[in-house]
Amino acid sequence: MVSSLTFKIEEATYIQGVIAVGMTKTGVIGAIGGIELPSIKLTFAGIRRGFLASRPQGRLLVSFTGSFDDVGAAKEAALAQVSAGADLLFHNADAAGLGVFHAAVQSHIYAFGTNGDQNAVAPENILASAVTHIPKAFVRIATEIKSGEFRGGMLEYGMKEGMVEVVYNPRLQSKISAATLEMAKKPSNKSSGGKSFLVSGSECSNVRPSGEKGWCSAVQGGHHRRCQCDWLAQRFLAKGPSRPNFCRGHA
Repeated sequence: MVSSLTFKIEEATYIQGVIAVGMTKTGVIGAIGGIELPSIKLTFAGIRRGFLASRPQGRLLVSFTGSFDDVGAAKEAALAQVSAGADLLFHNADAAGLGVFHAAVQSHIYAFGTNGDQNAVAPENILASAVTHIPKAFVRIATEIKSGEFRGGMLEYGMKEGMVEVVYNPRLQSKISAATLEMAKKPSNKSSGGKSFLVSGSECSNVRPSGEKGWCSAVQGGHHRRCQCDWLAQRFLAKGPSRPNFCRGHA
């Protein structure tokens, strides 16, 4: 039996975007990615949605260094965003993310971790981390296989399943206002309100220019669905169906 496993970490980065609303002074935040991949863009799309939901005039600066290992390049890109007004930094750059934290420390601003609890890396600067519980997911799958309950297919684990969460830095949580923390707890503050699924670029329609939201249609389980594509996904989809292009939406 063949299965795929995806962690909906964009649910956690959405909440990070909500937190950023209450922390930014400039209204500009920045995100540094390694290689420009759909999965990386999804995490940034979550940040953007969470941030703009309460601060529609805000700006998210996005840069890709083309490397998951070049710490220096990530730091340089982050400092460039700081120079452009960003006062909060995010990353999805694997080991190169250390450079983003170096930039945050140097610039005396806050940052967010991703994919694991990185709060201890820069304990005076990292507010919270978007965490995926990979070992926990494998234990769940192994348990289901052993009990004969495993069905396989495209598995997606998120906050509802307890496989994705936002872990606050206990040393800095007091810096976040009670109102902001309460907003981050609201059930509506997830990256998607319904069942998440993937839509191929060849099926997507009504793709609009960057900065706008569009709707694409897809077939899931024999039924036509509509999914809202964020601008980051749209820009990727605009490259055409010749590549494995996907955006995440909800029914």
